Amino acid sequence: MITAAVLAGGKSKRFGSDKLLQPFFGKTVIERVVEALSPFNEVLIITKNPPKLPSTLSKNSKVKLITEIFTEQSPLYGLFTALKHATFDKVLIVPGDAPLFSPLFLYHFARMEAPAFIVENGRKHPLICILKKIHITAVEELIKENMHKVAELHKKINSKEVNFDQFKVFDYRKKSLINVNRKEDFYEALYR
Repeated sequence: MITAAVLAGGKSKRFGSDKLLQPFFGKTVIERVVEALSPFNEVLIITKNPPKLPSTLSKNSKVKLITEIFTEQSPLYGLFTALKHATFDKVLIVPGDAPLFSPLFLYHFARMEAPAFIVENGRKHPLICILKKIHITAVEELIKENMHKVAELHKKINSKEVNFDQFKVFDYRKKSLINVNRKEDFYEALYR
Protein backbone atom coordinates (compact mmCIF):
# COMPACT_ATOMS: atom_id res chain seq x y z
CA MET A 1 0.00 0.00 0.00
CA ILE A 2 1.12 3.52 -0.79
CA THR A 3 0.12 6.89 0.66
CA ALA A 4 -0.20 9.75 -1.82
CA ALA A 5 0.51 13.24 -0.50
CA VAL A 6 -0.32 16.53 -2.19
CA LEU A 7 1.76 19.55 -1.19
CA ALA A 8 -0.71 22.42 -1.13
CA GLY A 9 1.00 24.99 1.05
CA GLY A 10 2.50 27.53 -1.36
CA LYS A 11 1.69 31.24 -1.44
CA SER A 12 0.88 31.49 -5.19
CA LYS A 13 2.93 34.72 -5.43
CA ARG A 14 3.74 34.36 -9.13
CA PHE A 15 0.14 33.45 -9.94
CA GLY A 16 -1.40 36.49 -8.25
CA SER A 17 -4.24 34.60 -6.49
CA ASP A 18 -4.66 31.15 -4.98
CA LYS A 19 -3.90 28.93 -7.98
CA LEU A 20 -5.18 25.78 -6.26
CA LEU A 21 -8.69 27.24 -6.17
CA GLN A 22 -8.78 28.27 -9.84
CA PRO A 23 -11.63 26.66 -11.79
CA PHE A 24 -10.28 24.05 -14.19
CA PHE A 25 -12.75 22.17 -16.39
CA GLY A 26 -15.55 22.22 -13.82
CA LYS A 27 -13.43 21.62 -10.73
CA THR A 28 -10.63 23.45 -8.97
CA VAL A 29 -6.96 22.76 -9.70
CA ILE A 30 -6.54 20.97 -6.34
CA GLU A 31 -9.65 18.84 -6.95
CA ARG A 32 -8.17 17.74 -10.30
CA VAL A 33 -4.92 16.70 -8.61
CA VAL A 34 -6.79 14.72 -5.96
CA GLU A 35 -8.94 13.10 -8.65
CA ALA A 36 -5.77 11.83 -10.37
CA LEU A 37 -4.84 10.11 -7.09
CA SER A 38 -8.01 8.00 -7.01
CA PRO A 39 -6.05 4.71 -7.37
CA PHE A 40 -4.44 5.27 -3.94
CA ASN A 41 -5.98 4.10 -0.65
CA GLU A 42 -4.85 7.15 1.30
CA VAL A 43 -4.46 10.71 0.03
CA LEU A 44 -3.05 13.40 2.32
CA ILE A 45 -3.41 17.06 1.44
CA ILE A 46 -0.73 19.01 3.25
CA THR A 47 -1.78 22.63 3.68
CA LYS A 48 -1.31 25.57 6.01
CA ASN A 49 -4.99 26.51 5.75
CA PRO A 50 -7.44 23.57 5.42
CA PRO A 51 -10.61 25.74 5.56
CA LYS A 52 -9.67 27.45 2.27
CA LEU A 53 -9.87 24.15 0.35
CA PRO A 54 -13.08 23.01 -1.35
CA SER A 55 -15.41 21.12 1.01
CA THR A 56 -15.73 18.36 -1.59
CA LEU A 57 -12.22 17.19 -0.69
CA SER A 58 -13.07 16.41 2.94
CA LYS A 59 -16.14 14.41 1.85
CA ASN A 60 -13.91 11.81 0.18
CA SER A 61 -13.23 9.04 2.73
CA LYS A 62 -9.72 8.41 1.31
CA VAL A 63 -8.67 12.07 1.67
CA LYS A 64 -7.26 13.57 4.87
CA LEU A 65 -6.55 17.29 5.22
CA ILE A 66 -3.37 17.71 7.27
CA THR A 67 -2.39 21.10 8.67
CA GLU A 68 1.27 21.93 8.26
CA ILE A 69 2.31 23.49 11.57
CA PHE A 70 5.40 25.36 10.37
CA THR A 71 4.86 29.11 9.93
CA GLU A 72 7.59 29.67 7.32
CA GLN A 73 7.39 28.49 3.69
CA SER A 74 9.43 25.50 2.53
CA PRO A 75 8.57 22.38 0.56
CA LEU A 76 10.63 20.43 3.11
CA TYR A 77 8.06 21.33 5.78
CA GLY A 78 5.41 19.78 3.55
CA LEU A 79 7.53 16.66 3.03
CA PHE A 80 8.15 16.35 6.77
CA THR A 81 4.42 16.65 7.49
CA ALA A 82 3.50 14.12 4.79
CA LEU A 83 6.02 11.54 5.98
CA LYS A 84 4.98 12.03 9.61
CA HIS A 85 1.26 11.50 8.90
CA ALA A 86 1.42 8.81 6.20
CA THR A 87 -0.12 5.51 7.23
CA PHE A 88 1.91 3.47 4.75
CA ASP A 89 5.69 3.18 4.50
CA LYS A 90 5.91 4.32 0.88
CA VAL A 91 4.74 7.85 0.03
CA LEU A 92 4.12 9.37 -3.39
CA ILE A 93 4.61 13.13 -3.23
CA VAL A 94 3.05 15.46 -5.82
CA PRO A 95 2.62 19.23 -6.05
CA GLY A 96 -0.90 20.59 -5.72
CA ASP A 97 -0.59 22.80 -8.81
CA ALA A 98 -0.40 20.14 -11.57
CA PRO A 99 -4.02 19.63 -12.68
CA LEU A 100 -3.25 17.37 -15.64
CA PHE A 101 -1.64 14.44 -13.87
CA SER A 102 -2.28 11.12 -15.54
CA PRO A 103 -3.58 8.69 -12.89
CA LEU A 104 -1.86 5.80 -14.72
CA PHE A 105 1.48 7.62 -14.72
CA LEU A 106 1.22 8.28 -10.97
CA TYR A 107 0.10 4.72 -10.26
CA HIS A 108 3.01 3.13 -12.15
CA PHE A 109 5.63 5.61 -10.94
CA ALA A 110 4.58 5.03 -7.31
CA ARG A 111 5.32 1.33 -7.68
CA MET A 112 8.99 1.96 -8.41
CA GLU A 113 11.67 1.61 -5.77
CA ALA A 114 11.97 4.57 -3.40
CA PRO A 115 13.58 7.07 -3.17
CA ALA A 116 13.15 8.37 -6.69
CA PHE A 117 12.02 11.48 -8.56
CA ILE A 118 11.06 12.35 -12.13
CA VAL A 119 13.41 13.83 -14.74
CA GLU A 120 12.40 14.85 -18.26
CA ASN A 121 14.88 16.00 -20.91
CA GLY A 122 17.40 16.94 -18.22
CA ARG A 123 14.82 18.96 -16.26
CA LYS A 124 14.33 17.72 -12.72
CA HIS A 125 10.91 17.51 -11.09
CA PRO A 126 11.95 16.94 -7.45
CA LEU A 127 8.42 17.34 -6.06
CA ILE A 128 7.13 14.41 -8.10
CA CYS A 129 8.82 11.77 -6.01
CA ILE A 130 8.48 8.64 -3.98
CA LEU A 131 9.92 8.45 -0.49
CA LYS A 132 9.75 6.14 2.51
CA LYS A 133 8.81 7.14 6.03
CA ILE A 134 12.42 6.62 7.16
CA HIS A 135 13.45 9.57 4.99
CA ILE A 136 11.85 11.89 7.55
CA THR A 137 15.18 11.81 9.41
CA ALA A 138 17.03 13.25 6.39
CA VAL A 139 14.32 15.89 5.93
CA GLU A 140 14.62 16.86 9.60
CA GLU A 141 18.41 17.13 9.33
CA LEU A 142 18.15 19.47 6.33
CA ILE A 143 15.59 21.63 8.13
CA LYS A 144 17.92 21.90 11.16
CA GLU A 145 20.76 22.91 8.80
CA ASN A 146 18.42 25.58 7.32
CA MET A 147 18.61 23.97 3.87
CA HIS A 148 15.25 24.02 2.12
CA LYS A 149 15.83 22.70 -1.39
CA VAL A 150 14.18 19.40 -2.24
CA ALA A 151 17.09 18.71 -4.62
CA GLU A 152 19.39 18.65 -1.55
CA LEU A 153 17.18 16.00 0.03
CA HIS A 154 17.34 13.83 -3.09
CA LYS A 155 21.12 14.19 -3.12
CA LYS A 156 21.37 13.33 0.58
CA ILE A 157 19.25 10.15 0.32
CA ASN A 158 20.65 9.17 -3.09
CA SER A 159 17.32 9.25 -4.93
CA LYS A 160 17.17 7.63 -8.33
CA GLU A 161 16.37 9.87 -11.29
CA VAL A 162 13.52 8.28 -13.24
CA ASN A 163 13.09 9.40 -16.84
CA PHE A 164 9.50 10.35 -17.63
CA ASP A 165 9.84 8.83 -21.12
CA GLN A 166 9.17 5.38 -19.70
CA PHE A 167 5.66 6.59 -18.78
CA LYS A 168 4.87 8.22 -22.16
CA VAL A 169 2.42 5.43 -22.95
CA PHE A 170 0.21 6.94 -20.20
CA ASP A 171 0.83 10.60 -21.08
CA TYR A 172 2.48 11.07 -24.47
CA ARG A 173 2.01 14.85 -24.41
CA LYS A 174 3.65 15.12 -20.97
CA LYS A 175 0.70 17.01 -19.50
CA SER A 176 1.48 15.58 -16.06
CA LEU A 177 4.55 17.78 -15.84
CA ILE A 178 2.73 21.11 -16.23
CA ASN A 179 2.70 23.16 -13.04
CA VAL A 180 0.56 26.27 -13.00
CA ASN A 181 2.97 28.68 -11.30
CA ARG A 182 1.95 31.68 -13.43
CA LYS A 183 -1.21 32.66 -15.32
CA GLU A 184 0.58 31.74 -18.59
CA ASP A 185 1.13 28.20 -17.27
CA PHE A 186 -2.53 27.98 -16.34
CA TYR A 187 -3.63 28.93 -19.85
CA GLU A 188 -1.14 26.50 -21.36
CA ALA A 189 -2.63 23.74 -19.19
CA LEU A 190 -6.17 24.72 -20.23
CA TYR A 191 -5.43 24.59 -23.95
CA ARG A 192 -2.84 21.80 -24.15
